[in-house]
Amino acid sequence: MGGRGDGEYAGYCYQGGRKSRHGQSSKYPVTADGPCFTRVFASPCNESDFFVCPLYSRSDPGTGFAMHVIVTGGGSGIGQKVAQIFAGRGADVSVLDLVMDPEVLATIEAARRSPAQRVAVQLVDVTDAAAAAKATDAAVASLGPPEVVFHAAGIGGFSRPFELFPAERFERMVQVNLFGTRNVAAAVLPHLRRGSHFAIMASLAGLTAAYGQAGYASSKHGVMGLASVLRTEWAPRGIRVSAVCPPEIDTPMARSEARDRPPETEAMKLFAGIVDLDRGCRYMVDRVMRGHFLIIPGQRARFAWWLQKFLPRRLTNAIADRMVARVRAART
Repeated sequence: MGGRGDGEYAGYCYQGGRKSRHGQSSKYPVTADGPCFTRVFASPCNESDFFVCPLYSRSDPGTGFAMHVIVTGGGSGIGQKVAQIFAGRGADVSVLDLVMDPEVLATIEAARRSPAQRVAVQLVDVTDAAAAAKATDAAVASLGPPEVVFHAAGIGGFSRPFELFPAERFERMVQVNLFGTRNVAAAVLPHLRRGSHFAIMASLAGLTAAYGQAGYASSKHGVMGLASVLRTEWAPRGIRVSAVCPPEIDTPMARSEARDRPPETEAMKLFAGIVDLDRGCRYMVDRVMRGHFLIIPGQRARFAWWLQKFLPRRLTNAIADRMVARVRAART
């Protein structure tokens, strides 16, 4: 499969986000839905130098081996959309979630490029380490080792000032978001090979802080810390790690939650911007496949992160305090 003749594959091999000398074209064409993800051992690559390449076929896209992508939290929201995107680009997809609505499964299957692609479901609670390992083992037994794991399982949706934030809610967010990430990472690591990707759904709340989000921000800051450690530890193994940090994503659930949160929280959310679900998820998937570590969809969100990172803390604190003061002044 090393040449560029008809019916063969060409494209970039990505190593840490850079083109390697193994790539055979200066540009890779894309389909209407983006790059076609296919597993290829192109000369001079071999299986010990396994890379994931965004590739295209000049004739029959079914002649390659489909990439296997595991998506946790794929039963709704961001996870569902990510699963659809990967299916639409030629991947076999394993969806891991607490429940799976048959209609959601049908939308993922309908997104496939080819009927030969497989979509499998494993029901699992990611807070249970043993169950996460069992579900991952089952997914691998069904569709093979994954080239990409996109961990999107998590919870949010509750914002209150700290004194009104119940301890059990706080603990549940940390359990699902932080310990769940740890459990999935431990479950998939034995199956990840050189050149594979592990993408973790963190949040802009893991880089900044918003009023009323003591539980969510604490859990996501922990996720960011874990992602940074895994990136460093897994790099020598040739496994890439991405931390995906979106702001508010426009989903029906998010719109429903917005009606029940403090106005101070809403003001800070609007400052960072709201990102369209489809556009935001395509941005995430494309950056993951290019080997980026920190992925922040949305220009306003990236600006908010830039302020937090580069301005003195006293100035970012002053900006936050001013937003809160304005909201409270408007209520009086």
